[in-house]
Amino acid sequence: MHALAETKTHVDFLQATPALSGCSEGVLQEFILHGEAEQHVGAGKHLHPSADSDQRTFVLLSGSGLLASHDVVVTLEPGDYFGGDTRFHMSATMVALSNVVLVGITPLQTARLRQASSRDRHPSRIDWRSEYPVAPRRRLTQDDRLSVLAVQSV
Repeated sequence: MHALAETKTHVDFLQATPALSGCSEGVLQEFILHGEAEQHVGAGKHLHPSADSDQRTFVLLSGSGLLASHDVVVTLEPGDYFGGDTRFHMSATMVALSNVVLVGITPLQTARLRQASSRDRHPSRIDWRSEYPVAPRRRLTQDDRLSVLAVQSV
């Protein structure tokens, strides 16, 4: 269970990532409290997010670690993020220096968080359906036109 101040800090960390910068606080807070994407990595353990199929963006919530790729090593602290962009096929490993808590967010989760946030910002609170971005269009038939004209004349 997260304390309120801790949750607020974690939401700030998520909003600092480019992928989630437009998401509302309420949506990210609910995401954090749900905890489904949270991962724990023990001190000295490794996380290998470089698999081609792993497109998650990882955000460090607590602890510290090292991100190593070939001859480059970067120290990670709470609020730092990595992964997500598979265009560069960077092979990297995160080594936990202490017990680490991080969130791994998939591209689908990112899209859903953005969608939910857009609903929160809209005054109507409409439940947007991203599965149907454009209404299907079909050509009107002669019968369709006649039925519209009949309704208008009544």
